[in-house]
Amino acid sequence: MNQTEKIIEKMCDDYCMMPEKYSEDALAEICEGCPLNKLLEEKDMIQIKENELYQELELIVDGKKIGEAEVDLKGKMLSRLCIFEPYQDKGYGKRIVNMLIKKYGCDVLWVNADNDRAIHVYEGCGFQISEPTMFKMERKTNEVNR
Repeated sequence: MNQTEKIIEKMCDDYCMMPEKYSEDALAEICEGCPLNKLLEEKDMIQIKENELYQELELIVDGKKIGEAEVDLKGKMLSRLCIFEPYQDKGYGKRIVNMLIKKYGCDVLWVNADNDRAIHVYEGCGFQISEPTMFKMERKTNEVNR
């Protein structure tokens, strides 16, 4: 790791990875101008596999895959986001959602109504629940109806 990367890593530790120390506005301003965001993109923070209809994303930090995402390009929809268990609650979800909004213009997503953790992240990125349209349905018998 060269000196610049060490400095940027320290900046990340001090500013971007400890949002609880800073207000939302201050953190957004720091992160927006922070060279870490550019370095992360250059260092394959998000690796993209090309496809006409959607982008499959592998989320990589320090050479380790921390999650996956999928963006529907036609509908500008974040159709899937998964941060693996050991990397949750470290601020990656919010930063990645904001990067996807900026890069792909995502303005729609679906989330399970009982996924409070994800809902909290998405609301922190400006999304709001517009209407409950998904319902869990179960069959009461194993018989096939004809």
